[in-house]
Amino acid sequence: MQITCASSAATDTVKALDEIYLQSGRSSLESADFIALHVSANHDVNALNERFAGPRRTGLHGGTSCLGVMTNAGVVSDQGFGLGLFMIHDPEGSYGTGMAAIDSSARDAARKAVRRALE
Repeated sequence: MQITCASSAATDTVKALDEIYLQSGRSSLESADFIALHVSANHDVNALNERFAGPRRTGLHGGTSCLGVMTNAGVVSDQGFGLGLFMIHDPEGSYGTGMAAIDSSARDAARKAVRRALE
């Protein structure tokens, strides 16, 4: 298993994506078995979709925050902009992601989310 992390505090989404591509390497991104991409909510969603859209065998999990992202190197944020990437290279591994609404019980929602991830 190999793990790669990259991040950017660039306020322009395309520039931030270019920075993480340079840090992680395009071939590394294309060969990853699982990618977690987290961005501050003020980034351009269309630019993100364009860069990560299309058929892929890689599992992709995304999320947003209000002021930046937390990385292995600490908080990445400039004027509330941050983008973080976490990739796993492990062709023998099995990865999934799931979510569920928290209705009356957070515990029940967690169980549902885990089941969906395992599926």
